[in-house]
Amino acid sequence: MFFHHIHHSNTLIQHVKGNDHYFSFHDTESGYLHLLCDYYGVSGDMRADDVEPIEVTDQLFDELHQTDSEVLRQIVRDHRLTASLRLFVNDFLRHGQELSNISFLESDYAKDESVIDQVAFFLPSESFIWHIDYERVKQHQIFFIPVSVHDYFRKIDETTKDFFDLS
Repeated sequence: MFFHHIHHSNTLIQHVKGNDHYFSFHDTESGYLHLLCDYYGVSGDMRADDVEPIEVTDQLFDELHQTDSEVLRQIVRDHRLTASLRLFVNDFLRHGQELSNISFLESDYAKDESVIDQVAFFLPSESFIWHIDYERVKQHQIFFIPVSVHDYFRKIDETTKDFFDLS
């Protein structure tokens, strides 16, 4: 999903699903929380502190995208592994072995240039969001952090308003 700020009261929303792109206008003053929940199909709000964060190496993270789905299903069934890891892999499988992202673009239409200013990668679960934290990727560490739907999308909403200088 891409947000293109038009002016103080409207944002052009670019929805991307597969090869399809959809555009709509959004009333900026109403905020983005409900729009995000609807778009990503999440409504539950489990307390995310019931699920442990996961730390993986950047190499293991990269391999997840290439791993055969049957191998991932075996991970889900392997009770020797942590419940959080099995839940993450199950959510990852259910999401087609892809992550979702929200990107903020700085665009210069006269020059036909766009620059991605910020990107948030995450994986929706049934009742919370797995935030993908790349802050320590240079140390070869990536974290999957469970966050409540409301808290996660409220933060995206606040970040969007700050990005558009609407706060």
